[in-house]
Amino acid sequence: MEPLYRQFLRAFSSAHYHLDSQLVDFKQDARGVSARFSNGSVAQTDLILGADGAREEGSRYLNCVWYRNGPEGKRLQKLLTDDTGRVRYYLVPPGMVQEKLAQDQWDIAADLFPPVAQQLVFATGV
Repeated sequence: MEPLYRQFLRAFSSAHYHLDSQLVDFKQDARGVSARFSNGSVAQTDLILGADGAREEGSRYLNCVWYRNGPEGKRLQKLLTDDTGRVRYYLVPPGMVQEKLAQDQWDIAADLFPPVAQQLVFATGV
């Protein structure tokens, strides 16, 4: 996954990276995701990319969590409705996201993500 990691490093300002510190906690709220680091800093973000910090060849892992937030009410209810029409409490199970909402996510990835990250999104689906 090193090429993906490098592409994200090039795509986003270094101010968005916390390479000198470990992620110790994160919480999601209406504004996005709040990440707390071992050096005491806190970052508010929409996307958290994590690497385990391993330096041994082939042992680095990359984790990507992509949230789609919505305010309480009809918008959130729409996001939480699966492809069978069932409204879910907090997440739509893999493979059950409505086609239109999946297409919206793919469009966002195509507009904002570097090419290798786009490939990851398109390959894993929603």
